[in-house]
Amino acid sequence: MADRDDLAARAAEDPEFEAALAALLDADEATDSWTFDDVAVDTGTFGRLVEQGVVEDTGGGYRLADPEAVRAALESDATGADGTGSADGSGLAAVVSNLGLPDRSSLRGSDGPDLSAVASARGTAVGVALAVAALFVWTRAYIYRDVFRGGDVVLTANDPYFYRYQVDRLLSGSGGPLDLGALVDLPTGEPLFLAALWWVAGLAGGGQTATGAVLAWYPVVAGLATAAVVYLLGARVMDDRRVGLVAAVLLALVPTFAFRTSLGFADHHAFDYVWGAATLTVLAWVVTVDADEAFESAGLRGAGLLGVAVAGQTLAWEGSPLLFVPVAGYLAAAVPLDVVEERSPLRANGPVLAGIAAAAVLTLGAHVALGWQSVAAAVVPGVLLAGGLALAGVGEFVRRGSLSVRALVGTELAGPVVGLAVLWALVPEAVGRLLGGVGFLLFRSNVAEKEPVFTPGNAFGLEFFGVVVLLGLPVMVWALRRAALGDRQWLALSGYAWWLLFLTALQIRFAAHFAPVLAVFAAVAFVWLLARYDLAALPAPVRRPVGTDWRTATGADGGVEPAGFDRAALTLRSVAVPALVVLAVVAGGVAYLPGDVESGVVEEETYETATWMGGYADEQGLEYPDSYVFSRWGVNRVYNYFTSGVAENYSLARDSYRPFVYDDAAASARWYERLHEDTGFVVVEQLPRRDGTIQKHLYVTYGSRWAERGYDAVSHYRAVYASPAATTKVFTLVPGATVAGTAPANATVEARTTVEIPGTSFPYRQGATVGADGTYRLVVPYPGTYDLTVGNESRTVRVPESAVVDGSRVTVGG
Repeated sequence: MADRDDLAARAAEDPEFEAALAALLDADEATDSWTFDDVAVDTGTFGRLVEQGVVEDTGGGYRLADPEAVRAALESDATGADGTGSADGSGLAAVVSNLGLPDRSSLRGSDGPDLSAVASARGTAVGVALAVAALFVWTRAYIYRDVFRGGDVVLTANDPYFYRYQVDRLLSGSGGPLDLGALVDLPTGEPLFLAALWWVAGLAGGGQTATGAVLAWYPVVAGLATAAVVYLLGARVMDDRRVGLVAAVLLALVPTFAFRTSLGFADHHAFDYVWGAATLTVLAWVVTVDADEAFESAGLRGAGLLGVAVAGQTLAWEGSPLLFVPVAGYLAAAVPLDVVEERSPLRANGPVLAGIAAAAVLTLGAHVALGWQSVAAAVVPGVLLAGGLALAGVGEFVRRGSLSVRALVGTELAGPVVGLAVLWALVPEAVGRLLGGVGFLLFRSNVAEKEPVFTPGNAFGLEFFGVVVLLGLPVMVWALRRAALGDRQWLALSGYAWWLLFLTALQIRFAAHFAPVLAVFAAVAFVWLLARYDLAALPAPVRRPVGTDWRTATGADGGVEPAGFDRAALTLRSVAVPALVVLAVVAGGVAYLPGDVESGVVEEETYETATWMGGYADEQGLEYPDSYVFSRWGVNRVYNYFTSGVAENYSLARDSYRPFVYDDAAASARWYERLHEDTGFVVVEQLPRRDGTIQKHLYVTYGSRWAERGYDAVSHYRAVYASPAATTKVFTLVPGATVAGTAPANATVEARTTVEIPGTSFPYRQGATVGADGTYRLVVPYPGTYDLTVGNESRTVRVPESAVVDGSRVTVGG
């Protein structure tokens, strides 16, 4: 075989060769004989090592011919040619390695680090990061002109206007971003989210323009932050920079995640994803901390980060308790494993429990000091801590008493029921609100986002995830087996993945929560695919043996991870298959991503109608609630924000608009009595028409009588605007003028006039039958000159504006 000097020289010149030697030495020290699949070495390099006698065939496997020579070669390379030593995982070399740049040996000159090489490597890393960021921004912000329209910021969808209104209100009532008194008793279930928006908008100058810009760009920034956390999860926690990079790119192309983090979609969701990804990442790291170091530097640091992440997620969204089920599930699975492995459950899970304890303190402190979140949400980390401590305590008792693990599992199954019963007895209101909140999130089905994802109409999930879901699901199945064998990191990751998949199967709203962890699993699959065709080494989290310390399994600086591809393995098939996968991922994004991102864009006619109502309200001096817009639920906040700046509550529109438009036209007067005191505008849009309904009468004839077609007139709905395409029409509610006169009994009376409003003109007709006493009355909602046909006679009457607004009487011929 080659001598140690030759091996050392080649290792110094070729980082991939050095990595291969280190991987082979690790395998040789672990067992007397191993197979090619046990080591992270590409086919070409391995074949050359066998030919050169560095590796020898044992018949049933392989081993190093001279392990001491290989060890000496690696140690010689580590100390350098001049014996002064190279970087040991600290300082510049560690920074370069942590950034995912080329191995340190390729950046080393005869007199120390090659600064030009370091600068070049840094430039490469920055270039890659900028490319991924550009992909993220472009896939979310190409709708820029639909959001920034002239001087207005038109947020997408409906709910973002609620947060825009709340931030406007906070800014107008505070003395600036340092006035922390404004953060007391925030009026939403997302206090941390609202506080962050208020603070950033305040720094940006305040005012509606600054608020609109901050809310418009926040989802894109949050999406980038989530991608960065996902990269850290793959590159640092799972110890494979390729997985981290691929996961970030895949996440950029997941349609549902692109929609929820797109420009203008300023709902709370994007903020939640950052905290959710952070919680998962810290948990996946802290569970690998050795039990002996649980309360030393690494364990305490992990506990602190986990506490911040869990507290942040709790305060970011009142529905966060649903997202902590995987944490509870991890503890429920880890404690029996600890008992089986003769480890102290309290010590082994100490960092996780300490992190939850920190979160409980932070969350309850925010609730007591600032009034943030309901009691039901604020106590969740504390409840999780109590359950975890009880579970670990029982596990400790079972371990020390040499009892059956089945008793522990039985206790785990009964524990939640007993705990809920105790909590119900102590704080029934909190439990009731908690269960009510879960029911609201999971079982209320009158909105689109509560529909299931994996249905034929959604292409069984492809519409939301593209081909990424097909890549990720097989690895999720494999990870279950890995977790069952005792791999704590895969246990944490699998718990999150399968729970979020379950929630996603129930409701669309959780699909984007699932996307970050799915992207990580899909990235593992993609790198695994490259390894299948000998183009790269297996992903680090796949090749790492179960139970191996994550910090030493592949070297303290990750140096044994082979970089690049094995060019010798390039064949038509090995290139074609991964290329087809890449093409499928991109095609899925191209097919579904634009439709998802653009689905929230406010239509031009909706925007024009809303701004027109705002101008009209200003001209007429209408203040909220006299300017309230009664409209379809899905655009109600859009209309109200641009009309009055108030977009807090849409319950009236949600509960009553559909019953209103599809009620019988004869009920229009009753609806007028119900609505007129608190409603300024009624918006009627192009909807499926039903005969005899209020919607049909208003939309087709603007409330006019059309006897030939069976339309009766409505009297209290005055059309004031029609959109350019006449698909949206705006009415105000008025008492109407009463036109009265005398005529022969039983004669037919019809009043006609032409009405001109912005966008259109139309004939309005109203009719009545003369009573037995010889009098008639017609209520009309428009001022102007009316031509009356009374029997065979023609008359004229002028109806003033004041009579329409006051509901006064106008006498024909009087």
